Formats: sequence, structure tokens, C-alpha cells
Amino acid sequence: MFGKRLVSAVVLLSITGVALVLGGYWLWMLCLVAATLGCYEIMDLSGHRKNSLGVFTITAALFYYLINLLEESSYNILYLLFCMVVLTGIFVFTYPQYQLKDVLIGSITLFYIPVMLCYAYMLRELPYGNWGIWLILIGASGTDTFAYLCGKLFGKHHFSELSPKKTIEGCIGGVLGTTCMFLLYAHFMPDAIFVNLVVSKYLYFAILGFFISVVAQIGDLCASAIKRHYDVKDFSHIIPGHGGVMDRLDSIVFVAPFAYYGMLFLVR
Repeated sequence: MFGKRLVSAVVLLSITGVALVLGGYWLWMLCLVAATLGCYEIMDLSGHRKNSLGVFTITAALFYYLINLLEESSYNILYLLFCMVVLTGIFVFTYPQYQLKDVLIGSITLFYIPVMLCYAYMLRELPYGNWGIWLILIGASGTDTFAYLCGKLFGKHHFSELSPKKTIEGCIGGVLGTTCMFLLYAHFMPDAIFVNLVVSKYLYFAILGFFISVVAQIGDLCASAIKRHYDVKDFSHIIPGHGGVMDRLDSIVFVAPFAYYGMLFLVR
């Protein structure tokens, strides 16, 4: 098991690292594949993988990325409205095959995974996106690492029933550790990024790091809640030794939009 986990980790890190460095089509393709597989996992857990509701949701994720690749992001809202109409139409014209909760699962899945994850690609395409993209990994991985270490060393007070191993001390450590990493990263970023900033870059990144770390932990708990609801340990077994795609993206999908807007505020 450890061997499979190690090999999978090396492969995933290599692919992700190349995509983040190169950006463009490479990162777009990585996000598209990850979002599609993530939608597949949720639809599979909810029992909609092979029916019209699940097929449309997964297909809609693909077309959402095509719109963004063509740089027609101004049509994102229109496209999502169209998807909501189609999902509602499936509910109406196949009634009583689906319940309202089934349509909500499709709607939330479409927004939760493809839309939120696409912000990683959008962030990389911004001016200085080659610097901004790493905020996502620092926020997600930094929070997870510091929360784990502080929980192991100082954890005494249980935090949530959704994750028995999480402690209040670990959560606080995750936030403080990630905030420090954001401050350190800000120190090495080019000064040109902060030309239009009216406050200290350290103050800005301290606030951004604090907020993103909190969001990352909410994303992690959200994934735990979904798995607890369906009584499963992992979203799937697509990645040997690691579970499913969403087991790796649980924090990232939440962090990506806020990292994007945090960077957009600096370079717009």
C-alpha cells in the first residue's frame, strides 16, 4: 500500500508541477480532467452516474471549460443559467423519476467542482499568475500540514464530529502557520505586483493568508460531510493509495476562487 501511495504521489506531484509552471493549455487540461473526474465521483456516490441527470452534469463541466479556454468567460453566468434550466427541465419532464434533492445535487456539483476549480486556471492566466498560482497550494497544503502537526503536538480539544481527528489547536495552528507562509511568500514576490496596493503588502497577505486558511478548512470539512453522508471513506479509488480526485481537491476547490480574487485585486 505504501509503495502504491508513494508512486501515485510522485506521479501526481510531477504532473501538477509541470502544469502549474507551464500554465496555459496544460493547466487547463489538468483542471478539466480533475473537474470531470470529480463530478463523476459525486454523481457515482449519489447514484446518478448513468442516468440523464448525471450524464448532463458531467458533460456540462466539460463545456464550461471550453468556454473559458475560448476566453469567453463573460458568458459563464449565462451558461450556468442555461444549465440550471436544463437540470430543472430534466426534473420536470421526467417527473416523478427524480426528486428535488436529485436536481440540487446536480446543481451543487456543477458549481462546487468545475466552476470553483476553474479559478485555478483563471488565476494562472492573470498578470503575474505564475506567482499567484502558488497561493492555492500554499493555502491548501500549508493549512493541512500545519493543522496536522499542531494537532499532533498540542491537540486536546475535539473540533468537529465530521472529522474525529481534528482539534481546535490543530485548526488554529493551521491558520497561524499558513498566515506566516503567506507573509514569507509576499517577501519574495516582485515589488511590481504591489504597485497599486495602498496598504503594506505584509498586512494584505496576512489577512489573505488567514482568510484562505479558514476557507481551506471549511472545504476539507465539506468533503468530510459529503463522505459521511454517503458513509464512505474515500470518494473513489481512482488514485491508488489516495482514494479519489476529490480526496485530493477538497481544500483546493474552495481556496482557488479566493486566491484568484486576492491576486486580481493586486494586478487589475
